Amino acid sequence: GLGQAAVIGRVEAAIVTRDAKLRGTKCRDCEQVSPEEQNRCEGCGSGNTFPIDLIDALARQLELTSATLEFADEMKGLKRSGHVAALLRY
Repeated sequence: GLGQAAVIGRVEAAIVTRDAKLRGTKCRDCEQVSPEEQNRCEGCGSGNTFPIDLIDALARQLELTSATLEFADEMKGLKRSGHVAALLRY
């Protein structure tokens, strides 16, 4: 998905609905981010997880790979894609 593409540096630019509220979970042990709120990490099975704002996590990851992030008013196509879309580098 988009999160994995951002982690490996494949995202050139992303667009997010301005008022999107997307929650997820991050593991304190392995730092894996999940797009769902969970009590256990999908990666390592640890119960040491905490809730995060996925938009903030995406913005931080994109900054590390010099990708851009734009915010837009609600659009039908963007809403259908989960309020987030990206243009990949390759």
